[in-house]
Amino acid sequence: MALPLKYNVRNLWVRRVSTLMTVGGIALVVAVFVIVSSLAHGLTASFVRTGDPLTVLVMRQGATSELESFVSRENVETLRNLEGLARVDDGLPLASGEHFIVVVVPRKDGGSSNLTVRGVGPAAFKMRPYVRIVEGRPFRTGIAEVLVSRNIAERFAGAGLG
Repeated sequence: MALPLKYNVRNLWVRRVSTLMTVGGIALVVAVFVIVSSLAHGLTASFVRTGDPLTVLVMRQGATSELESFVSRENVETLRNLEGLARVDDGLPLASGEHFIVVVVPRKDGGSSNLTVRGVGPAAFKMRPYVRIVEGRPFRTGIAEVLVSRNIAERFAGAGLG
């Protein structure tokens, strides 16, 4: 014979502390799951939107990021001449050997911050058609010039036009 439903409901009220602890524990587990799932989804969406399936990044073995990697000039030239690379109108491969350094730059509000600087050549802009210059002119090879985003120009001393 089954117990009446009112016994179960009354049991929840009599043991209300245990009931609330159980409900709270379940709610906490669900909240953590939702937060972690949201974070994973956000990261995945960010990488998918900012990546291009036709772009290949070559790094040395064992490197986990571009900053840790190094590819010699000779190897870059070998990679640029591989078959299957896209070519621009003048027949040159659509490839860019790039350098990274981290520099300490003074902030306008005082203090300083590390900034990652990417050394590129003219091919970098053909590989990234979404990058556009909104003020100033393109850099000239062999001259100590840098292109910066608007945010960097606003936040760091000496990073503006000129």
